[in-house]
Amino acid sequence: MDSKNNGKVQCRLCKNWFDYVNVLHLRHIHGITSEEYKEEFPYAPMQGSDYIERSQKACIAGHLEWWNSPEGQERKEEMSRNNPRRIFLNGYFP
Repeated sequence: MDSKNNGKVQCRLCKNWFDYVNVLHLRHIHGITSEEYKEEFPYAPMQGSDYIERSQKACIAGHLEWWNSPEGQERKEEMSRNNPRRIFLNGYFP
């Protein structure tokens, strides 16, 4: 999928390539809902691999930012007090 389409996903209705096939595209261009699209094309991906990778990185970055914030540090300390046998590995629980 990725080597041919540069991490994009193809809308099965209009054959255009996108980072992801979104609700607005389906509703305004094709007049259908995402549920109807999924019923008609149950195995068609809705998100390209590049979009998925960017989303995962953003989620991890947001998690790390919170975990290193004062609130996150406080939560980390609280968790270690409640379970002293739990070992921290670079700020993460194994």
